[in-house]
Formats: sequence, structure tokens, C-alpha cells
Amino acid sequence: MAARVRLSTRDLSVEPGGEVAVDCLITNTGRVVDQFHVLVLGEAARWADTGDAITLMPGQEGVTRVMFRTPRASTTVAQAIVFGIQVTSTEDPAGVEVVEGSLNVRPFASTSAELIPSTSHGRRRGVHELAVDNRGNQRLAAQVTAADPDGALRFRIRPPALTIGPGNAAFSQLRVAPRKRFWRGKPRTHPFEVTVRPQGPESAIVLRGAMLQDPLLPGWLPVAAIALVALLALLTVAWLGLLRPAIRSDAQQAVEPAMTTQAAAARDNQKALDAVQAHQQQQDAAIQKATGQAVPTPTPTPGNPLGDPTDGRLAGNATFTIPDKSTLSITDLVIENANDESGVLHVQRNGKDLLVLKLDNFRDLDYHFVTPITMTAGQKFQLVCTPASGTTPCGGAVYYTGFMKSPPPAT
Repeated sequence: MAARVRLSTRDLSVEPGGEVAVDCLITNTGRVVDQFHVLVLGEAARWADTGDAITLMPGQEGVTRVMFRTPRASTTVAQAIVFGIQVTSTEDPAGVEVVEGSLNVRPFASTSAELIPSTSHGRRRGVHELAVDNRGNQRLAAQVTAADPDGALRFRIRPPALTIGPGNAAFSQLRVAPRKRFWRGKPRTHPFEVTVRPQGPESAIVLRGAMLQDPLLPGWLPVAAIALVALLALLTVAWLGLLRPAIRSDAQQAVEPAMTTQAAAARDNQKALDAVQAHQQQQDAAIQKATGQAVPTPTPTPGNPLGDPTDGRLAGNATFTIPDKSTLSITDLVIENANDESGVLHVQRNGKDLLVLKLDNFRDLDYHFVTPITMTAGQKFQLVCTPASGTTPCGGAVYYTGFMKSPPPAT
């Protein structure tokens, strides 16, 4: 190619949102008049403006200016970009000359933050969300802190440190809790500030928020309580004055025929019983008159064939021996562990286990038997309690109820 190309500088630096220019000097080394076209190669070509082609006489040198205009956006990443400037000839299209340079895109910072919501409500705590946007062209690292002027609040920030890429956003949750609570009264407003401190020369961002603290008891509760008491009083008066007499009257009317029928049946039964007794008395009188001996009055039979009700209590390690000619029928057992001890408790009859229980599993335990546990004369009802430590006396006990059948007293 009959041309020589050089740049006014090979190192360029530009601030996003600004522009920078480089002069491309072209010398026509050919023997004819020629026209030269300039084209920018590489990633920086999207920001370049090369202008029109230039025409040069043989041996003439011309200058064309290449302008780089970079947008102020997070997509304009801070970095050094290598570019090429390609010069082609109209007379010699196959001949191409390329020179290289470097475009250094400088970093810039643009950070914004928002507190959502700015005011929270709650009796015990309020919850906010902090959104931080990085609109710069380099990675952002920031610390988040919060404080209130009166020292009436506690703050919890998750996470307190944020790392945000260019064009991205990050979030932190802020929990605000009052140090003191109150039961009744008007809501109290607690103002506070949230500070976002980016690393580097960028200044801190301060956001103002507030937590509106409500009383623990809502304001409508006393009114509702008074209304409830009044309603209960009204219902009581209605019950005593209206509903109860009406219900009682209806009930009496409903059962009166049945009561009349039952009374008549009872009178008939009593008449029949009196007739049977009179007939029996006549027979007894006839027998006495014929034999000259009085007819003995029958002796009533005992009420329970198991004997008389009885109860007792065995504590620790104790034994109860069934009295001579007696029978003990146990229907209920209550096992006690009043001191909440550990160990094993055995309920035995003549040394054989009826129940084996771990004291760790209960404080009071009831057993009720449809078929009684029966012990005859001379047998032993025993309680054996073994504590876990082996040194302290056992506090377990058993309380029993049932019936004791004993021989009738001698006459």
C-alpha cells in the first residue's frame, strides 16, 4: 500500500459520559492521487466516529480525527480496551494499514439506596428492607449501620455488608425493636437513621426512617370488655326473668302426665305389698296357734359377699399380713411417687410380683380391677421399693381399697 499511517498518541483515557479524540496522520507515498478511508476495529468501535474519507496528492500528508464518546452507564466497564485503526486505499484496495492504540475507560461511582417502608408499625418490632443500587461501572462494597438519637431502639441488620456488581442491586433486612414496651396509651414514634458507607471516595448515604410503636393492649379492648360484661348481664337478666320460668313451666307440663302415672303405679304396688304382708301375718298366726311356737323372723343377708369395705397404705418397704380366717379382695391401687424419685417399685403377694414399676415414669398412677386381687389368711401383701441411688430411703407408696371378709364374731 502506498501510504504511511501514525497516531498522535497511542494511549487514551476517557471518563464515562465524556469524549476523547486521537489524530490519525496519513501520508500518500504513492505516485497518484488517492483517497483513504479510516475504520476503527475492536470493542471500542461502537463509541468511535471516524469522519469522512480524505484525498491526498502524491507525497502529501493529511490528518483525520477519530472521536471516542463513551456513555455514562454501568455497562461501560472500567477497563483498558485495545483498539485498531485501519486505513484502506481506493486505488489499492488490497493494501491495508493498521495501527493500534489503547483506550482506558476510567471508573465512576453512582450509588442510590431506599428504605422500604420508611415507617413501620408494631407492638414488639418493625421490619424494613434496604435496597442499594450500584449504577457505577465497577464493583461496589458498602457497610450498613443504623442508629437512633434517643437510644430507644435495638437494630438487627442482615447482612450488614454488601458487595454489588455494576448495574446490580442488593438488599438487607432491618429489624427494629423498642427497648421498652408499654401496655396502654397512644402510639409512640421512634425516628432513626440508616447509613450506607461505600468503600472509596464516594460519600455515605443517609436514609431516615421511623418505627411507630403500638401499645401491647389495643385501644378497642376496654370498650369490648365493657360491652361483653353488659351483654352477659343482659343475658343473665333474660335467663332469670324470662327463659328459665318458661322452660321450667314447659318441663313441668311435659313430665306431669308421667309423674301422675308413676304415682298411681307406686300406690298400686304398695297396696299389693300390704296385702302380701297381711296374708303372711295370717299364716304365721295360724302356725303359732297350731304348734304353740313363734315363727322366727328371717335374718337379712349381708349386702356384699366380698365383705366389709376396707383400705390401707404401704410406704417404702412394708408388709401387711392377712388376718386369720379373713380374705382381702383388692379392687383399686393408687401408686404414689410424691418426691419424684428414681428407682424400681414392686407390689407383691407372698414374695411374687403383681406389679413392677419404674418410679421415673410417674408421680401418681391408678389401677382399677374388675376381678379383685384376692389374698387369704396368712398371705402377705408386700411393697418393695429400691431407690436408684441405693443410699436414700425410698419414698414410693401404695394405697389400696377393697373388701375384707372376716368370720362373724362369737356369740
